[in-house]
Amino acid sequence: MNIIFRTFQSLFIQCIIYVVLFSSCSNDVALEYKKSNLRKVIKGRAQGTTYSIKYFSEDTIVKKDIDSILNEIDFSMSTWNKESIISKFNSGQDSVLLDKHFISNLSLSLTYHRATEGSFNPLVKPLLDYYGLGSANENTLSIDTGKIQELLKSLQLDSVKLFKGSRVCKIDELMLSSNLSESVRLLQTGFRKQFDFNAIAQGYSVDIVADYFINSGVSSFLIELGGEMYAKGIHPSGDNWLIGIDKPSSEEEARSIQAKLRVLDKAIATSGNYRKFTKIDGVNIHHTINPTTGFPAKNSLLSATVVANDCATADAFATAFMVMGLEKSIGFLLSEQGETLDAFLIYEGKDRNYKFYTTQGLEEMLEIDLN
Repeated sequence: MNIIFRTFQSLFIQCIIYVVLFSSCSNDVALEYKKSNLRKVIKGRAQGTTYSIKYFSEDTIVKKDIDSILNEIDFSMSTWNKESIISKFNSGQDSVLLDKHFISNLSLSLTYHRATEGSFNPLVKPLLDYYGLGSANENTLSIDTGKIQELLKSLQLDSVKLFKGSRVCKIDELMLSSNLSESVRLLQTGFRKQFDFNAIAQGYSVDIVADYFINSGVSSFLIELGGEMYAKGIHPSGDNWLIGIDKPSSEEEARSIQAKLRVLDKAIATSGNYRKFTKIDGVNIHHTINPTTGFPAKNSLLSATVVANDCATADAFATAFMVMGLEKSIGFLLSEQGETLDAFLIYEGKDRNYKFYTTQGLEEMLEIDLN
């Protein structure tokens, strides 16, 4: 999480990916599908943002069931919900009982933290608050290097302690445990820790909702929550689902499409650093904070769109790449660790024009607008 922390209040959602739902079929055929009784849409609000689900099925998924799933996750990991598990721990409680959602995100976060050499870190909340980017929104006028170094002491994810059953353990032991029936508590030890899962939680939420649809027998759907997506099956028009990716622009009203991406049975997440800023020493600072240094990340990368098998992974690496920068991100994608990922990276060239990097797996799926 060096980190584009998209919060549950959607304060930090950078690149809104949205569905274009074009197909190669004729307008008449497209209209026929649109009017079909098989085509259904569910829309709502959750986790401080909106969600939209388009699916094709003879059966109907009840909206309240989707809202119930998202509310359950919200009461686990929303930093904006004062009654959530994460808020209770962040407020200073010495021990909090964890649920399955928190445990899953804690375990996944350690995996991504190690894979990115610390660029992804769910303990970054104190830094976000210091820069005025977190839910506490405590804006600061200047950067105190001593204060930053002090805050970094609370970002050691490997030192997190849990109480499982009757013994103290670390996250590693929790991940390896086959006994999931014992209660698990998160403990405050040493330097006070505060979690923020906003760079993974919406992707994780998309995965949970996708599992619900699959288990309900729905084989063609597109789920979007706060810009994170999962596309399942073939669109009834005969084509893969078509997704639009935003062109980097600091002007909200100037939003336009940079590229179109066709996907099948994949998750998509995008992070960017060109819309949300805070002012430090009279200078606009974007909200991608490097948890390894404690300072705003400075690199040429403007946005990172990641395609993965699950949305939690896509979400986490889209965030981490914005911290890592262009060269390190490309190196990771070309390594054995990155072989299950595809990505479309937009960066600023030396001539200040947009440049693009596309992994080989996306080349035939991606159409870039070069204008």
